[in-house]
This record gives sequence, C-alpha cells and structure tokens, in this order.
Amino acid sequence: MNFLIFGLIGYLYPYFEEPNVDYICDANYTQVLNEHRNSFVFIKSKICSHCKEFYPNFQLLAKQNPHKCKFYIVDYENCKQTVRYFNVSGTPELILPRYGKYAKCINRDIKGPLLECMNEKFTPAGKLIDTYTEFIDLLNANKSFFIANHRLSKEEQREADEFSLDYRFYSIVSWDILHQALPQYKPKANLLYYRAEDRQFLEVSTKIERNLISEFLSKNKNPKYMRYSPEIVNEVFVNGANVVMVKFDKSYEEFTNDDLRILENIGSAGVKTTYFTSITGTVFDDVVQPPSDAPTPVIAVIAVSADPEPKRWIRRTDQIPSEFIKEVISGKIPAYVKSEELPTDNDGPIKRIVGLNYEKEVGNSEKPFVLLIYTSDNYVTSVLMDKLVDAEAEIGNSALFGTVDYSKNAIPLDVKEKTPIVAIIRREKAIYYTKEEKSDLITWIKSNLSNDEL
Repeated sequence: MNFLIFGLIGYLYPYFEEPNVDYICDANYTQVLNEHRNSFVFIKSKICSHCKEFYPNFQLLAKQNPHKCKFYIVDYENCKQTVRYFNVSGTPELILPRYGKYAKCINRDIKGPLLECMNEKFTPAGKLIDTYTEFIDLLNANKSFFIANHRLSKEEQREADEFSLDYRFYSIVSWDILHQALPQYKPKANLLYYRAEDRQFLEVSTKIERNLISEFLSKNKNPKYMRYSPEIVNEVFVNGANVVMVKFDKSYEEFTNDDLRILENIGSAGVKTTYFTSITGTVFDDVVQPPSDAPTPVIAVIAVSADPEPKRWIRRTDQIPSEFIKEVISGKIPAYVKSEELPTDNDGPIKRIVGLNYEKEVGNSEKPFVLLIYTSDNYVTSVLMDKLVDAEAEIGNSALFGTVDYSKNAIPLDVKEKTPIVAIIRREKAIYYTKEEKSDLITWIKSNLSNDEL
C-alpha cells in the first residue's frame, strides 16, 4: 500500500512543483523576455489535454537544467496579448525566444521530435568525436560549430556551456582526424570554429575561455535576427532606410551557404536586414502583404526612392535572389512580381509592361523587344529573370527588355499555357524561348535578334 502511495506521489509531483518555472503575462512579457538571454516559453491551456500530457516533461526539463535557461508558462486563456505577440493560434506550443528578439516555434508535437530538440539544446558541450566518419558526418550536417583537439576538462566544459544553447561544441581525440579531411591544414590553436557558410575553419584560441570565445564571436558575427518593432517602421517609412526583409518558417541553420553569404554581404553594405519567423509572420504579412499562397522563405525589399512614399516590391523564390536585391536597392531595376504596385513608366533597363503600355513600349518599338512573360513567380521565373538581367547588361544596345505578368495584364500574345517564357517581339511577330530550350538564354537572344521571322 505504501509503495502505491509513494508511487502516486512520484507520478503527480511534477504537476505540483514548478522548479525554475515562472509565469509571464501581458503586463510583463516584454520586460521578462528582454532580460533573460535563454528562455523556453510554454503556451498552455487549462482545457487542452495535450498540454496536460506534456506539462510534466516541461517541468522535468526545467528541474534538470536550472542554470541553463529560464522556463516560462503563458496562460493561453488569460494572456491574449502575449499569445498574439508570439502569433500562436493554438496549444500546446513551445517557443524559444532568443535575446528577447528572435522567437522560433520548435515543434507542436508533444512527443519525439520536440523532446529530442529540447534535450539537444541542453546536451553538455564537448561531445567527443573519435572517428573520421563521425567527423565527416559533422561537416556534412552543414552547421557551424566549435571543436577542440582534446577531451574537455570540467573547467573547460563550464566555459563552453556558456555558449552551448547557441553554438555546438565538440572535442576530437586527435587533429589526425582533421588532417585526413584537410591534409595541408595544420592549426596552431587548440580551439577551432567551423563556419558552415563558407566551409572554413577559423582559429579561435589556444585555450577554451569564455572571454576569448566572446571576443572571437564579436568579430565573426552571422546575420542577427531582429524582431519587427516601431523603430524599424519609423526608420523605413520616415528616415528613408533601405531594408531587406526575410520571412521564413525554416530554422536559420537550414538556409544555404549562398543565402547566408548574401545576407552577410548586404548587412556589411550598411543595409538593414530584418528577419521574421513563423512567430512574427503576421506582422511581416501586414507590412509586405505577400500573396496568401506564398511559400517560405519570402524575401521583400523596401527600397526608398526620392518619392514621399516608399515603393514596395516582393519576390518569391526558394533561394534568396542576391542580384535582384542588390539591384533593387541600388535603383538599377524595378522588381517584377507585384505588378499592380509598380509604376508603368519606370526608367530602368528592365521595363515593367502592362496592358496599358504594351502597344507603346513593345508594339511601336524600333528595336526588337525581349519580354519575359509569366503567370506566377516560381523558381523557373526567377532563373529566367536573372538571365534576362545579364542579357540586358551584355547586349542592351541591340534590344529592349521587359517583363509582364500575363495573368494580370491583357497582352496580344497567346502563351498562357507556356509561361514562364521569353519572347523576342518585333512588328507584332514573336519567337519564344521556353524552359525546354537547350541553348543558353543569352546565346539564344543573340542568335535570334536578326531572325527572318521577325
């Protein structure tokens, strides 16, 4: 009997004890999240059976990691402002806000992946890599990490743990394993940083110490997440800043190396880059108003011209379009997706064509007109657009260039079933370059500018 009583107490104990767990509410959530660097926030409903099932695990995690992170609960029914802040539509929901600015919905599932993800965050730094295969698997994971050339001591473990929620730390039995992958590389430091963006090993220090690691990170920053705020809106719409906005539902680590390099280059050029996750997606949508079916990541450029009101452009693609962003910001070209928001009398080399100006710009053109025709902005469209920009730069004196959204603009060309497509048009005649063409677009344009059919 006693055994059953103690067993019942042990099972129910997590429900009554809340170690290292506090409540946040509408009155204090901003202050609390800004004060604590690492936090887990559990959006919990009193009437949600899944919340009740997951709650003991949340408490157990808090009890086991009292110094790693702060754990908070938000009452779903009574803290609507906080719930809206996290853009939560239901429960259970577990959120990891970083630095009070970046929030990431880890997983709605109450089992398996969610708990694995949580526990990974609290895995002690310094996991030992003792085979070449393990090392190659680590590189192929395409994530940045620190690695030491020895098993970490307890003191080094504590130093590394300071950063382990944001940066993975590993130790390796011998640099010989590293030499198998990079025979010519002989590091002088005992601690290296592998930067996944450009697949480079950077030497950090000869010893593992928080101050040295902090100094290294301050000089090798990746793009930072910034939560949407009134200050950003003020800077964009009042002070005339150029801003690149990126909305994504994937984790930061899942961006490609090229994506990350592009964002870093834009940041280094003095252009503010603002990141929105699924948590802050509603605010992003309010500002940029992307199509309802837009996939992620979504990239928006707010490029402020001399006009009182900034012009907004949006481009959807499954990779960040570097040249597009750079050229929109520089004013070299207009964007080409949201035609209804763009002026028809632009002065850029890639003209926006709509039904009203088709005859004037294309029909009456003395030069051949190279026109990208599309009905949706998919990946093929973005590839063709990039090539069209290159073609204009190379042979712009021989032809005029433009784009048209066929689904939104009446033009006298029957190509609806074949978009995206590039056409060379002259005197109401046209020849087409489709995605099935084998020759390069620029080569095709050059060889057909004087085509007899035109």
